[in-house]
Amino acid sequence: ELKGLELDVHTEPGHALVDRVQAMLDSAQVLHIPPEKCISRQDEILGDKTEQKLSLGADGNIKITKQATSLRCGTTGELKLRRCYLRRALAFDQVGLASFGAMESWHNKMFQALLDAPPTGYRYTTVQQVLAGDQKLWQVVAQESRGDITIGVGLPAGAKGEEKGKHRGGKGKNGKGKDKTNADAGPSTSLKELLDSLPEGCVRATDEGRFICPFYNKGICRFQKRKSCRFGKHICNFKGCGAARAACAPEILAKKLLRQSDPIRAAQVADLFEALPHDVCDRVCNLFLLSDAVYTSFAIFSKVRTGDHRDSQNSFLPNYVIPLTSFEGGAIQVSEPGNEVVLDVSKGPVQFCARHYRHSTTPFRGQRKVLVLFSLSAASLTSAEDATPIGKSKHAFVGNPLVPLDLSKDGEVQALLRRDNDLCQALVTILFRAFESGALVSLLGHSAFKEWFFALQDQELDTCMYGAQFMDSSVPQKLCKTLCECATAACLGNGQHKLVPLVQVAPGADYKILSRAPGEIDGVHNTMEEHLSLASGPSVRADTRVGEIAGVDHTMEEHLSLASGLPSPADTSDRLPDQVRRNSFAILTEGPLAISRKRMLALQQLNSQLSELASSEQELRKGMHPDVEAVTKGKAIAVFRQLLEETNFPDMSVVDLLQEGVPLVGQEQESPLFAKRPKPRELEPEQLKSQAVLRRRLLMQMKGLTSEQDFAAMKAETAEEVASGFLQGPFHSEREVSELLQTEEWSLSPRFLLRQGEDSKIRKIDDFKMSAVNRAFGSSSFLELQDTDYAVGMLRFLSRVLQNQDLVRVPLSDDTILEGAWAPEMLNRPALLGKTLDLSKAYRQVAIHPSTREHAALGFPNPKGEWEFYVAKSLPFGAAASVYGFNKIALAVLHVMVLFAIATDFYDDYTMYEFKPAATLLDKVLMRLLDILGWAYAKTGRKFVPFGSKVVSLGVSLGLGELWEGILTVQNKPGRLERIAELLRAVVAGNDITRSDVASLHGLINFAGGLILGFELKPTSRMLSRALSGPFVGNSPELQQACALALDVLAQCRPKRCPASVKPPIILYTDGAYERGVAGWGAVLVDRLTGACWTFGGKVGDDLVSHWRAEAGMQVICQVEAYALAIVLFGIRGYVKGRSILAFIDNDPCALEALLWFERVPSKSNPADLPSKRHERLKSRGGL
Repeated sequence: ELKGLELDVHTEPGHALVDRVQAMLDSAQVLHIPPEKCISRQDEILGDKTEQKLSLGADGNIKITKQATSLRCGTTGELKLRRCYLRRALAFDQVGLASFGAMESWHNKMFQALLDAPPTGYRYTTVQQVLAGDQKLWQVVAQESRGDITIGVGLPAGAKGEEKGKHRGGKGKNGKGKDKTNADAGPSTSLKELLDSLPEGCVRATDEGRFICPFYNKGICRFQKRKSCRFGKHICNFKGCGAARAACAPEILAKKLLRQSDPIRAAQVADLFEALPHDVCDRVCNLFLLSDAVYTSFAIFSKVRTGDHRDSQNSFLPNYVIPLTSFEGGAIQVSEPGNEVVLDVSKGPVQFCARHYRHSTTPFRGQRKVLVLFSLSAASLTSAEDATPIGKSKHAFVGNPLVPLDLSKDGEVQALLRRDNDLCQALVTILFRAFESGALVSLLGHSAFKEWFFALQDQELDTCMYGAQFMDSSVPQKLCKTLCECATAACLGNGQHKLVPLVQVAPGADYKILSRAPGEIDGVHNTMEEHLSLASGPSVRADTRVGEIAGVDHTMEEHLSLASGLPSPADTSDRLPDQVRRNSFAILTEGPLAISRKRMLALQQLNSQLSELASSEQELRKGMHPDVEAVTKGKAIAVFRQLLEETNFPDMSVVDLLQEGVPLVGQEQESPLFAKRPKPRELEPEQLKSQAVLRRRLLMQMKGLTSEQDFAAMKAETAEEVASGFLQGPFHSEREVSELLQTEEWSLSPRFLLRQGEDSKIRKIDDFKMSAVNRAFGSSSFLELQDTDYAVGMLRFLSRVLQNQDLVRVPLSDDTILEGAWAPEMLNRPALLGKTLDLSKAYRQVAIHPSTREHAALGFPNPKGEWEFYVAKSLPFGAAASVYGFNKIALAVLHVMVLFAIATDFYDDYTMYEFKPAATLLDKVLMRLLDILGWAYAKTGRKFVPFGSKVVSLGVSLGLGELWEGILTVQNKPGRLERIAELLRAVVAGNDITRSDVASLHGLINFAGGLILGFELKPTSRMLSRALSGPFVGNSPELQQACALALDVLAQCRPKRCPASVKPPIILYTDGAYERGVAGWGAVLVDRLTGACWTFGGKVGDDLVSHWRAEAGMQVICQVEAYALAIVLFGIRGYVKGRSILAFIDNDPCALEALLWFERVPSKSNPADLPSKRHERLKSRGGL
């Protein structure tokens, strides 16, 4: 049809694009489709279009559904942009909404404007202006075609400059072809038709002159659940009613029918059906009473054709099917034994037993509407005089009786009601307790409870595995099996086994089956016991299949050999990116002065780019949401995007996070910046909204009162954020917040204070865990940040390079070696200096995505218990989404910094390193870089420090003075240990403490320990964490004992001197045995550096064993295992000084917190198992 146009995967419009245009036709309204959403078939083929998730069907069955993901196409460059519009024209032509010629006429006009020479003194038309013009055109089209868009109309007359005469109504020559106005196309009634056919007594507008949406009253508005839409308010259009639902007009019509003296006619029933909202089917009604019919419910079916089925939930009373309109065909075909009976409904009412006989509907033509009267299974248990409708009310939970009851007796009815009411009350109480404790809830049973109560459950199972309603507490077998298999995979996939085909397992070896043969059908023999069985070879392998995989434990010799080749975990230099390695090589070979000149040239180019992209920045900000634009004001997003594109930054979605905001709920988008570790969300965002009101009110009741001091500090800090534009408020009632957010379903996160650091700096924490917003956020990334261990690894790497005075040799990550001569300036060994730049209120410089604003409400009570509310515009400190979103942006900023210097990043702290001759200039260059990009940072005060030989980062002081000699000094920053000791002494003395005091101490201790500094403070940290996790009880003897231990550790703290070279780790195996009342211990130590191989063993003293048994009972194996490790470490303490230890233990609970790394080893692979039991096999193996 379109001659000369070559269609391929690049030009053919994607199915999603065609669906968008078809949706316009279905909803009778024109929308603007931006070019980035005009995707091609290639985008859909290569893109990840859908993601699977579990959902609950309308019939109560659990099913796997596919949820479409949003695809975007590239629009960079005029050629790509032109192709986008070409695909949009083809999509409109394919649906028949507008011809290809009419659409392309407008597109050609748009792009011709880019080529036309402007008059003297004017600039060329920009792409942004063309895009704005296209958007404006579609706004005019949408306004003038309001509700009046059908096939054959095309773009309405309001689209000036369009070729309206070329719009056609079908496919093929002369507009012939398949008509798209069938029943599947959705509602196509125009606004004019609805307004002209309003029922008697209904009006078009309110008394105030506001239009009333006729689609809403018809039940077919796309935004049926909203309060209004572009067609008017969503209220009843019956004159004088004004109710906020569309059900009142049908109810008035129904009451009118009941009052009339004449019999109700079929046409009146059809009119009542048309007045009802079509997405609601209320099976509870007693409007129709036939003299010879017994039924409990009725339903009206419009254009419904059913397949062969039997109504298993009905009683054995007959169904009555009554035609309401004229139609042809549509008979009910009933399958009797050996016979097929056809009941022609079109000629009059019919009746049959739908419970006993299978039946289906034959094809029909015309508007087939039928009234079906039927009885639920309980109806057959009632007496004749009580044969009245029995159903359920929307506001009560009364299920159908499952046992014979005489409902004619009031006592029986009252007993049934009391039983069900008591059951509901008990269930509500349980659900509230589960909600308060954050427990996982699953409802098994009646699906009507979900209608009566709010959607608190994480999953509702209303049917058994075969689709029938629950008669007991059975759970779907496949669901249970899936959960068990996932748990099994997690247990077996821990790397402790060799994976070999089962047929190759040696006789007598211990193994575990890790998989079944491909294509094996689950059956009675394929049980979880088979997957988890641990047995000796032949007896099990006799009934196995080819292709099964077994996990076989390593022998002791194999495990020891593999462990001896492991590197030291203390050496983190393998994480260094190649750009940092290349920067180091350039500085050492070219010299600080030459590198400084390059930095100045790069800064000049960046200043030029800022001027060139000023207009692009303005156009970009015109399309941003006002809140996002206000938060990011001053940031050069266009320059930032160009820098990242030019330097091949791997994740350009960080620019979208800056430009559009970070969503607080939903699933985090996967990023190449981090390894993948999916953590699905526990709540769906819709579920969180449905629970928001109840959670909010319960939270406001549970939250304790704030002290005058904390309230004053909180008020002052919050007022500062309001003045800076980060928050809106204060609001003094929930109604004010609801009006601002235009919904009552908003989440409230309580705010509390944390005094942090040596100077008790106030940190505001917004508890998004308490509001469950964090539960509605799912992460996809494992955030491996550049912490203290990373910085130490980088400086150790640089120090090793400095040790070679002959040549500069820098290894890259792919084992390539960069070699070059030392720059003359570097031969004098200039000092390496460091400095940390701290972003000011870093989270607050990034906006929240407007679509999740209803979850950004914050609040706190005053000492009287009265709440103040605020709504955040920027990222809050306490939301899980803030952590993931900001760290991606922070790494993008670091990526630009690394173009200029050697730098690391941890959240909002950027630490730079440079040799003395170039340090001062680098300081100015990087500050100018942040100024250009628009990031606010500390320019004064204690956080603004010059380059120095000691750099403080993350609360740790890194001494660089001896780096040329191969030594790096690491210690806590000045004042931190003194501040911790002061707080610890207050706890040990038994003084009263608050939750805020414990939280501050917990944070300080966590920062004071780590991989490099050691884990000696971990036991105290865990006790403090336990005190914060539950109801706060204040000071306790256990807390005092833990803090006393920490004081003893702090008294022995010394600066740690880390050598440049990292020695291989010492391999240590320990084991304990407790058999027949005798406790033995053993250990094997292997030092690859010195070649030492030692074996230890002995018996635990009887007095100590008796003490353990008195404290822990008969099972003391855990204590024996821990004793084996402790006594060996104590005995070799002088030998292992300054070394890393890899300890392998076959008992997880006995892992101690010390400067060594633990890994579990199976007992069969643990060499220390032999000396712990004084085994004869040790002699037969000749020792080690």
